[in-house]
Amino acid sequence: MALYSTFFFCQPEQLARGFPGWRPPLPKPVRRQVNNPFTGEIMTIETRAPEWPEEEEDQAQPLEYGVVAMKGRYEDYLEDRLPEFVRTQPHWCSKGLMNIELDALGEALNVKPVVEDALFAPPSAGGAHVWQIRSELVAALVALDDRRLKASAEGWAQVMSGPEYTQNSEGETIADGWEAGDALQILKPLVKLARQAAAGQLMYLLIEP
Repeated sequence: MALYSTFFFCQPEQLARGFPGWRPPLPKPVRRQVNNPFTGEIMTIETRAPEWPEEEEDQAQPLEYGVVAMKGRYEDYLEDRLPEFVRTQPHWCSKGLMNIELDALGEALNVKPVVEDALFAPPSAGGAHVWQIRSELVAALVALDDRRLKASAEGWAQVMSGPEYTQNSEGETIADGWEAGDALQILKPLVKLARQAAAGQLMYLLIEP
């Protein structure tokens, strides 16, 4: 299943209005038993995701998406599928960027943790959610000149090529390492977006299946 990742800026007070029917995280993590999506076994996790009574599932308002069309440029496809609110904000569309990659970026830029829970979609949205990107990471991105941008891309690629990200607990390879060019293709538009923020805006990351 593909995961779509869209970074965007907005004022904090706009966020809830832009995602009607979504809920903020719980004040503190709680323990829940869930099914492991890979093994089907019951496991216990800590989460700040809110609970959704069945009657509220039906009342939640889904986001309005544009028409999805696979003709033309893939960038246009990513743009067309965005909710209207996100399209009206400074944003950058990507695919497959999750907390794993962002944690590695934070390690390379000496900023951790990188994300915080911001909003959770109703279950009918298939696990979509919004993270807030910490302001320290945004500031670090803005500060990257050409020389530091290249060095940071090399550092990010080095972290993503380490055994923590490429091997499982048994030492088997489960993912390819990154080249500096792979990281640079992501860093460049992220830095460009970070420099578009207006006063008081925060960076968020929308994750959608």
